[in-house]
Amino acid sequence: MTTTKHINGFTLVETIVAVTILITAITGPMVLAASSLRATRDARNELIATHLAEESIEILHNIRDNNVTNYPLGSWLTGILPSCGGAGCVVDVTAQDTSLVWSPSAVISCVPDGTLVSPVYYNPNTGLYRQSGVALGAPWITTLFKRSITVVGVDDPTTPLRQVRIFSTVTFTGFGGTQKSITIDDDLYNWFPPLK
Repeated sequence: MTTTKHINGFTLVETIVAVTILITAITGPMVLAASSLRATRDARNELIATHLAEESIEILHNIRDNNVTNYPLGSWLTGILPSCGGAGCVVDVTAQDTSLVWSPSAVISCVPDGTLVSPVYYNPNTGLYRQSGVALGAPWITTLFKRSITVVGVDDPTTPLRQVRIFSTVTFTGFGGTQKSITIDDDLYNWFPPLK
């Protein structure tokens, strides 16, 4: 009597199918995690861009406030116009005078072709972002953000007496190399306009 032994095992086809199922089960969550990280990075950059745009508007508000209290009547736009008209301007948040308020020197005109004077820099030691008329060295790090501000007279385009509109735009490169921009606009009013 001859006994036949059956050896149980996996065939090559079964092994390939099992490996394919395993790879599919692992790849799905990995792709989801990677796209989630990209979305998180883009959301973080959009949040930073929004705050940078808001910051420049607040600086111009502060300069207007100082102008109204420190200069003769009618000088409410000193340092703001014509610097931010036409090609626009950038602001340097570190340009404060001795009384620790922003002065008109914080506003830097853009060159006539509309390109920015410099990108936005970041200091990891202080957490400050700033722009400058010159390239900044260590500890300042160049970011992917560029900010420009344009001011347009509402009641009179060239010499507004009562109201201007500020457009603050921050551009940056998003995922896949797409250019993104955040624009915030706000109106700035003369507190003490000449009465006519």
